[in-house]
Amino acid sequence: MRIHAWKVLPLALALAACGSPSGGARLEGMLDPASLSAARGQPVQISVTGTSQSTATDASGQFGFDGLAPGDATLRFRGSGFDFTVRISGLERGQTLQITVQITANGCVVRRAKVDQIALVGPVTAVGASSITVSGVEVDTDANTRIEEREDTPLTLADLKAGDVVRVEGTLQAGGKVLARDIERLTPPGLNEASLRGTVTSVDATNSRFSVSGLTVSTDAGTKLVGIGTLADLKVGDRVLVQGMLQPDGSVKARLVVKRPIAPKGSDQVEIEGAITSITAPDRFQVAGKTVVTDPSTRFDGEHDKPLTFADLKLGDRVEVEGVAQVDGTILAREVEREDEEHDD
Repeated sequence: MRIHAWKVLPLALALAACGSPSGGARLEGMLDPASLSAARGQPVQISVTGTSQSTATDASGQFGFDGLAPGDATLRFRGSGFDFTVRISGLERGQTLQITVQITANGCVVRRAKVDQIALVGPVTAVGASSITVSGVEVDTDANTRIEEREDTPLTLADLKAGDVVRVEGTLQAGGKVLARDIERLTPPGLNEASLRGTVTSVDATNSRFSVSGLTVSTDAGTKLVGIGTLADLKVGDRVLVQGMLQPDGSVKARLVVKRPIAPKGSDQVEIEGAITSITAPDRFQVAGKTVVTDPSTRFDGEHDKPLTFADLKLGDRVEVEGVAQVDGTILAREVEREDEEHDD
């Protein structure tokens, strides 16, 4: 993704008690600065799965939906090089939920907007003992500030230098300063990262390429294939995860292609989420009163698709499980995703 310098962009306020015209819940969203920049002026298409509602972001990256059913809703975000879905919880009849959306190469993260929260993206112009200056804004840090590289690589303030492009999220302070909660050093400008999940719509093994929902994905000898031996093993209808570089022609040159498992035809597919209430090593745990069973094919993911294992799970972790209901009442998990406390991933 190409990153440009950004000035301060305040986040929206949190849950507001204003009614939806149709009597349902209203959802108002806004892309964060880096995601808006990465879109390069192109609108992001957003739809509510299971309904006919769809819209696109405006020039400032904002969007909204009226008349949503209370409870949960799943949003689908589509743009050049990505196609992600995110579950939103906490919709209430007659109220407006305001969120900010961060689209990265690894997925889509939604945060409920809070009062006096701020996000900004720009180049570092100065580094001090406990603060940095970003696009003319002083950003202070404290013991709770998390500083990292993409892919969750920890950094210290001393690792940052003038010219680095960073994303800052935190609290707006008196005098226009920012107390940072998170500082993330972004991929250098010029490296266009893309990550997508979707269904294979065509395969051209002779020319080492295939398409996902019409987006062309090319491979070469350096592409890592998981779940398949060669590209010829891919079939139309297979579900895949692709990570790579967005090319000038709008295609993606893949570094990684993962064929994701599909439940047997006629099986009862199940999706549940909640906190883990018990763990029985080496292969099962309980969520929402259901026993979840894992096997060697189960995929474990953390935030930003960070790899996990069964041993990384602990009591109280909030997880989302996709799997197949078994005759004994258990769920055989295809995928277990651990959610960050602050995020709806």
